[in-house]
Amino acid sequence: MKWIVYYTSLILLLLYGCYKGNTKEDPVEIQTGTTEYPYLIKTKQDLIQMRESVNTNNVVYRNKAYKLMTDLDFAGEPDWIPIGDSVRNDFQGIFDGNGKVIRNIKIGSEEIPVRIADAGLFGYVLGGEIKNLGVHWIRINTSGDSHVGGIAGAETNSKITNCFTTGSFSGSNVGGIVSWSSGTISDCYSTATISGYGNYNYSGGIVGYSSGTISGSYSTGSISGAIVGGIAGSSSIGTIINCYSTGSVSGRITGGIAGSLGGTIINCYSTGNVSATGQFSSYAGGIASDKGSILNCYSSGDVSSTAFQLSKNPDGENAAYVGGILGGNSILPCNFCFPTSIKFCLALNKNLTAFCAYNSSQAYAFRIFRYSNIESVVSNNFAFEAMIVRYGTSGTNLTTTTDFTDTKKHGSNLTVKPVDLLNGYVLANPTYKGISLYNWKVQAGINNGLPVYSK
Repeated sequence: MKWIVYYTSLILLLLYGCYKGNTKEDPVEIQTGTTEYPYLIKTKQDLIQMRESVNTNNVVYRNKAYKLMTDLDFAGEPDWIPIGDSVRNDFQGIFDGNGKVIRNIKIGSEEIPVRIADAGLFGYVLGGEIKNLGVHWIRINTSGDSHVGGIAGAETNSKITNCFTTGSFSGSNVGGIVSWSSGTISDCYSTATISGYGNYNYSGGIVGYSSGTISGSYSTGSISGAIVGGIAGSSSIGTIINCYSTGSVSGRITGGIAGSLGGTIINCYSTGNVSATGQFSSYAGGIASDKGSILNCYSSGDVSSTAFQLSKNPDGENAAYVGGILGGNSILPCNFCFPTSIKFCLALNKNLTAFCAYNSSQAYAFRIFRYSNIESVVSNNFAFEAMIVRYGTSGTNLTTTTDFTDTKKHGSNLTVKPVDLLNGYVLANPTYKGISLYNWKVQAGINNGLPVYSK
């Protein structure tokens, strides 16, 4: 009888052990790097080991799934080396931040930048996915021809969703989330201070240069560089939808949402001040500069543009362009740009000012857009009636515009509530390329009484 009890107990114990070995509590069985059983990152050393595996044994580990299980603090640690540190050692897998945060991470010191091609938590991501992650950077400070992003330096055909970054970023091409993007960025935000260097760099609150889609995202930090936007430094053939920016934007070609535009901006807003400064030419728009389509957007910050050279430009024009919505058509080539289309937009700015030191007749300031003879569609736009529009050679030599009868350039005077106009467009056009447009609301004590999203 005893042997029956003994063997019965042994069989039950073995069955229980087999059952436990196939549950997600088993650290060996579940960590196979699949989406069902991702590699679990529980410590700083685990994240470092993941990086080393991707960077040194790329063929095996680049396309695996990883999941962050706890917040990590890198205070006192040496400079971070990105996961996927080169195009050759790219990251193609899935990284689920699981709502966790990585803190006190850095690349470079305040005094000494690091020469690195793709700088971020990740370097180069190809067809991968990064989601549900926050990164509090101390700084990223790079030199040379660099792509700097708080989540990734650069990505191709990837997805970055529900991520945020803070800190200070500096490089030749910089984005609060990613520097160079052809994929999809959604539901992300950045409060980072962004600084780009070089004559033709791209700096953006979310993306430096985008040919993909950015949706449901926002930035609040100040952004500076050459070609600068509150969301994207450039959106060449991409789409920016349901996004906003509240920080100041400064550069040579600037926009509250996008600096250089060739694609579409729809259902977005910008409230920060936008300024442009250039030797011979400069372009500043409340939403964007350059060609493209802008639909159902508004801007409310002051916009200014200064071309400071007194002598004639030997290679082109001397001009300063300002628009409450679109700054003007820049000299940048744009072989794939859509024709300019500005419809159902609101210029709620208080001040627009254009300075051209060479000649005041080449200082252009318009409430909506300097409508030109390119193929443009400009209609159903409105402007704040009390807006002050000025142009001249300097701050002491300014002319104030009083004739706003050309509604293509200046829009119609606003006589109804902005929130009603914005919601009217959404009601008639509830989606764009499969993405639902956010509704709008006015909330007391928020955004100076101007519309915000009602999601």
